Amino acid sequence: ALDNTAWLESQQDGVVYAGMHAYGYKGKMPIGTNIEIKEGTKSVVGSAFYEFTELSSIIFPNSLEVIGDYSFSHCFNLTDIVIPSGVYKVGSGAFYDCSSLSFVELGNGVKTICDYAFGWCPNLTTVRCLAEIVPDANADTFDDSFEKAILYVPASAISKYKSTEPWNKFKKILTLDGEEGDEETNIKALVQDEHDNLLRYYSVDGKPIDKIRKGINIICVDKKSIKVVTK
Repeated sequence: ALDNTAWLESQQDGVVYAGMHAYGYKGKMPIGTNIEIKEGTKSVVGSAFYEFTELSSIIFPNSLEVIGDYSFSHCFNLTDIVIPSGVYKVGSGAFYDCSSLSFVELGNGVKTICDYAFGWCPNLTTVRCLAEIVPDANADTFDDSFEKAILYVPASAISKYKSTEPWNKFKKILTLDGEEGDEETNIKALVQDEHDNLLRYYSVDGKPIDKIRKGINIICVDKKSIKVVTK
């Protein structure tokens, strides 16, 4: 929007800010550049660092709220990304084709991750998502990036991630502590209703039991019931 303007020409080389927004980078970026976006910045605008292959790392401020469309697409030398908890939206193709990207941490405030945001990141092996409410994501948000990646999520929400697309396409889903999750907690999260009503447990022959046991269990909440098998 501001290319070839007197305002842009007047800016010093390096990261250019338009008010509270990181607009882009001016000048020739040196190989191995590490950038720290200044505190107070609210967004990284679309295509701000598009195809800056010299960029090695980026540090986001706690003030950041939005990462724009294709803002870091084709940044081939980025290896890890930590997105702070203030960010609620990661735009389309934001980190598309970051072929060296291996580690991503998503803060607990993320609500929306758009299409191809982490698409075609073939070396992605670790994704940590701190959000207890599963973020909205499209089927192609992690397109061609699932094969090697392990997803780490809050223990209280692990079953929801395991039952929600596209999150359930990851190679493996573990808690943030690296556990597979408590089976009883997982089942509760699957069947508990929005009013947090008390669950009731029964053996397969209909007798009340105090907790989930190995074998077949019947779990009831209000008028709903499911049959589960635990190991």
